Amino acid sequence: HEEIKYMAQDFKLLHRRTVLENLTEALLAFNDSFTEEKVQQLTNIFRLQTILDYPIEQLSGGEKQRLSMARAMATEPQVLLLDEPFTQLDQLNRSTLFDALRAANQELSTTIVFITHQTDEIFQLADRVGVLVKMNLKQIDTPEKVFLQPNNLETAELFGKINVFNEQLLDAFHIDSKKGLIGLRPYHLKIRTKSQ
Repeated sequence: HEEIKYMAQDFKLLHRRTVLENLTEALLAFNDSFTEEKVQQLTNIFRLQTILDYPIEQLSGGEKQRLSMARAMATEPQVLLLDEPFTQLDQLNRSTLFDALRAANQELSTTIVFITHQTDEIFQLADRVGVLVKMNLKQIDTPEKVFLQPNNLETAELFGKINVFNEQLLDAFHIDSKKGLIGLRPYHLKIRTKSQ
């Protein structure tokens, strides 16, 4: 679909060409002034200014990833699909790419959908989260709601350790629960002596 772009993990860059040539090629259908303006915008968003004349073969993995994302965003698609875009990056490159995606989201009108297994990425970037467990969509909500109010145990466990209180345990603590289960994260629990 023309309005949906997918960024593959192998980047799909044009080899034996420079960063600038790769960006310009993504904008061949447009006039020169628009192309020049768009290249300027993308190089600023994705922090490519200092490597525009570098051939692809001299780029690091993080630089290739930023360039690939810039190429995908060049025509401002309605949706950009990213398949685990941060897995092969060190912390510095991940942080740079996080910043670039935030800037792209603010400046361009593209919805960015990314797949990840890393919950920290969700809380740093996502407005909404869809939780897939064994090919079933379990919950769609804000990251905060999915974390604090998961609608099932599998979803709760994806976001960290959880202590599950079943009916018998709830009765022992004199807690009334109509749901039958209550899950508490370790930081929700406070142990006190009787004197406290």
